[in-house]
Amino acid sequence: MSVRVSILTGSPTGGLIRDIGWREFVLRYGYRNDEKPPGRIDFNGCHYYGVAQGKTGLTLGIEGYGDREIIDEGGGVVISDKDGMVPLKWHFAKLINHWKTKHSNVVFVPGLSRGEPCRQFWYDRNVMLGIGTDFFRVLGAITAGSVVYDTGLWVNPLGKTTKEKGHQRHQIRVLPSQLGSLYRRIEDVDVLA
Repeated sequence: MSVRVSILTGSPTGGLIRDIGWREFVLRYGYRNDEKPPGRIDFNGCHYYGVAQGKTGLTLGIEGYGDREIIDEGGGVVISDKDGMVPLKWHFAKLINHWKTKHSNVVFVPGLSRGEPCRQFWYDRNVMLGIGTDFFRVLGAITAGSVVYDTGLWVNPLGKTTKEKGHQRHQIRVLPSQLGSLYRRIEDVDVLA
């Protein structure tokens, strides 16, 4: 597997986006992509910890965390601009609850899909088990650059249907080769063996 794996996909729980809505957020912080239909504004690309993203100018960071401990319960994972404004925030409480509920032990199943001639899926018999984790591993992986915010939002005020008017997708992702930063142990298993 070489494509990034989504580990957290929830919408932000704080930041400017909660006040102005995701469409207005994209219009404010997005950019025109000439390869897309006229009028479309994109907000996408990988955002790495402490580095301004080339297309959006925004930076992934963490508020209220230091030296492997949460020092402000109101903190969280943030996307901020050069002036320190926080347009996107995922509060610690929500992230921690999601992580311990859905990711304490996990199976990653590689798969492929295609739409033609009809929608079809293929799943690999070789899976990866992620065994043992805690949320501090996630925060450490973010600061190390292993875990990124890899968004896919766009709006098109010229779209005629709901599907043509926009799409919202927030993803915090990791490369499969870096899953070891999130789990105490990674095991490769052939489910048919």
